[in-house]
Amino acid sequence: MEGEVISEEGSIQSSKGFKLFSKSWKSKERSPRALIFVSHGVGEHCSRYEEFAHVLAKQGFLVISHDHVGHGRSEGEPVQISSFRVYVADVLKHIDESSASNGGLPIFMLGHSMGGTIAILCAMERPHFFAGLVLCAPAIMANPQTATRFMIFVGKIVSHIAPSFQVVGSEDCSALSRDPDEVAALSTDPLGWKGGLKVRWAMAMHDAMETVKENIPKFEWPFIVLHGDADRLAMVEGSKLLEKAASEDKTIKIYPGFYHKLLNEPREDRALVMNDIVSWISQRLPPVDSAD
Repeated sequence: MEGEVISEEGSIQSSKGFKLFSKSWKSKERSPRALIFVSHGVGEHCSRYEEFAHVLAKQGFLVISHDHVGHGRSEGEPVQISSFRVYVADVLKHIDESSASNGGLPIFMLGHSMGGTIAILCAMERPHFFAGLVLCAPAIMANPQTATRFMIFVGKIVSHIAPSFQVVGSEDCSALSRDPDEVAALSTDPLGWKGGLKVRWAMAMHDAMETVKENIPKFEWPFIVLHGDADRLAMVEGSKLLEKAASEDKTIKIYPGFYHKLLNEPREDRALVMNDIVSWISQRLPPVDSAD
C-alpha cells in the first residue's frame, strides 16, 4: 500500500526504573530522513499524536515517543513528579537508545505544552545535539493571576506536607480545541488524566518554567514555536519571550483564534499547522533525492 506506515508499540525502562509505554512510527517504503521525538503534554499520552505521527512518517521521518512517567500506560504515580529532570532523563535515554540503531540521523524534538517545556530543557542539557525543536503551545510562563508569590510560597510548603494534594481542578476540555469532536474524544479518553494538578507537580512545573525563562538569551539551537492567540491554558506571552533567544534560526508563529491543542483544532486549521511543521523540518534536511 502506497504511503503505508509501520506502527510499533513497546516499552522502555525509565531513568528511575519504571516501565514506560513507548511507540514508534515509520514509513514502510522509505528510509528515515530524521528521527523525531514527540513529547506530549500533562495528563495526556503519546497515542494522542497518532494522526500527526502518520503524517510525519509518510514524509520519511522516524517518529518515536513514550508516555511520560505517571501518564497513559506508563508506570508511576499518576501525573506526579519531583523534578522535570526526571522527564528530561527519560526522554534523552529513549532518544539515545533509538538513535544507537539509527546512527547518523538528524534528531528533532516536538513538544506540546508541558512537553514543550521538557523539549527546551533537553536542548539546554545538550545544546548542540538537536537539529531543531518544534514547540507547540509550550508552557513557559505561568498565569500571573494564579501564580502569585503567596500561592507559590504556600505551594512549596504544601508540596512537602501533602505532595499529592490537588491544587488545580480537572481540565476543561472545551479550552483545548474548537473542534467539538476532538473535545469529546479528549474528555472521554480512558487514558487521559481526569483529576486535578497535584501540588508537587505544580511546583516542579513552576521551577522548570523559571529555569527556561532565565536561560532564554542563551538558546542558540534552531527552533520554531507555534501558538494560538486564543490559548487559555498556556500563555502566548511565554512563547513571545523566545524572541529574546540568541539563535539565528528561530521562527515564532502565532495563529489568530487558535486554541491550545494546535494539532487537534478543526481539520483545515490542524492541517495548516502540520504543514508548517513538516515544511520547517524539511527545510533543515538534505533534499529528498539525496537523502534516500
